[in-house]
Amino acid sequence: MTSYLLFIPPDTKNKQALFWLFRTALLALNIKKVKVDDQEIHGCETTHTHSFNTVLTDPCFNFIDIHQKTYSFNNEGVILNEKGEDELFTAFYLINSIQEYSTSAYDSIGRFEYKNSFQEKFGKTEINFVTALFEKYFVKNLPHLLENRQNEKSVFFISHDIDSLYGAFFQDGLSALKAGRFDVIARLIANAIILKPDWFNIDKILKIESEYDLRSTFFWIVNKGKVSEKLTNADYSIHSKRIRNTLQMITERGGQNGLHKSLSDQTFDEEIVKLSQNVIANRNHYLKFQLPEHYDQLESSQIKIDCSLGFAEHYGFRNSLAIPFVPFNIKKIEPYHFLEVPLNIMDGTFQKYMQVSPKETTPRMLELIEKNKYNSVISVLWHNHFFNTYRFKGYFEPYIELLTYLKEQDFKFVNTEQLYDKYYLSSLL
Repeated sequence: MTSYLLFIPPDTKNKQALFWLFRTALLALNIKKVKVDDQEIHGCETTHTHSFNTVLTDPCFNFIDIHQKTYSFNNEGVILNEKGEDELFTAFYLINSIQEYSTSAYDSIGRFEYKNSFQEKFGKTEINFVTALFEKYFVKNLPHLLENRQNEKSVFFISHDIDSLYGAFFQDGLSALKAGRFDVIARLIANAIILKPDWFNIDKILKIESEYDLRSTFFWIVNKGKVSEKLTNADYSIHSKRIRNTLQMITERGGQNGLHKSLSDQTFDEEIVKLSQNVIANRNHYLKFQLPEHYDQLESSQIKIDCSLGFAEHYGFRNSLAIPFVPFNIKKIEPYHFLEVPLNIMDGTFQKYMQVSPKETTPRMLELIEKNKYNSVISVLWHNHFFNTYRFKGYFEPYIELLTYLKEQDFKFVNTEQLYDKYYLSSLL
């Protein structure tokens, strides 16, 4: 395999954005032994490889127009400029979710709506469109670098948001009452009396996942109680002895804990203090955030990895990229200093938003995986209350079927630290 230096001349327009973009492209395309720099390097020969420069000249990239509110797209979703298709700027636009900047297309709780997205309009939700754009650009302009591309099987990041631990008595109970299932109600009452609520099932989740050699991540809310008629934080106290023991049990069994940023005015760092754990990862409760404010708040915190970027209403890729990435700070013209791990599959997407039956859920998930079997990181969220509970009856099976499929196909699981090492630290090289 030949080693290359992709040389970007120091006087290149939009140099910092191009540095960031090409380093992201190398990770997305899984191209090895290519360094991006503005300093020519000579004498890098090794025993098995030789090194020479590839000079990037006059890239078709309109970063200067980043603040305009409308763009011209062709039928395939590629942004057009005066020279034609601008694959690089389209990739930049999508990776950083620029469609969400300065928009009013929010739902009733303040989230960017899928129905108003680029992904829905152009049918790009389930495909790794950004990597396809990079590939198209490289084929036309840097084809020899593609010789260093490798196909590696995709990996999976599995997590659980712990929104509620004591909701089974009321929510399962109400569903059982409507169905006339008094046997279920009796069981829920008995479990409540002996302090074994059905949704307090972290030990069961760990036991199930250990059979698949899986160590997942659990995201915890540190604030408790209702926020509004529609929204609520946790129904448990993060300071209780039982919760503290559960956090410890997770780490002792090889899992990880993270922050599930609550609906409060507290900063990320203030909530981490309440969690009292050495955590590096966050996911916002309800996937509620707005850009770029969310990224700016993360930048001023000690969070190293954010896992919030996903559509609640549809599975797939919210920014059309199938790997974790370092967002680019448009205001400061430099990359942010944290890693974003997009969310691709969530139980509630099928059950609540798309109203897909449990039987239909598994084929939908496997179809997404089949489309992205290589060079991707698929992030899966399955809430604890979807594990064998009455209200969400049937949605435990798709999760087990997913894990069984991944094990049979020899896919690997990764945690936040592994993702950080590969995708954040590599982006700095």
